[in-house]
Amino acid sequence: MKTRTGFVSNSSSSSFILATTKGMKKATITIEIDLADYGQEIKTLKALDDYFIEDKGYRSIQEMIDNGEYYAKQYNKSVKAINEGKSVWVGSLTNEGCGDNLLELYFFDNGFSDVTTDGVEIIQDSEY
Repeated sequence: MKTRTGFVSNSSSSSFILATTKGMKKATITIEIDLADYGQEIKTLKALDDYFIEDKGYRSIQEMIDNGEYYAKQYNKSVKAINEGKSVWVGSLTNEGCGDNLLELYFFDNGFSDVTTDGVEIIQDSEY
């Protein structure tokens, strides 16, 4: 049994040992996530309108558009995607209560800006 002396913290870490070709300093990691674990799929313009009105706190889409360019840009990109036959996924991530969910912590800290997957367009990455 290993006994630790000196400073002890509650933080956790994991060790690794990798063998790579000489000179290799970067690796590409591919992961697959189920978007339904993190958000809601929107397939229709009506559902999109309902989401923006409820989530952003406006009485109408027109009021939201009149009050600023920020949400109007997200909304217009989302409308375009749905009109092109795509789904729009909306959701949020938190660093509270996710425990061992390292994927959620990663996306909370880094956003989706480095996601490079065919068929995925980042409409809005973070509001914070």
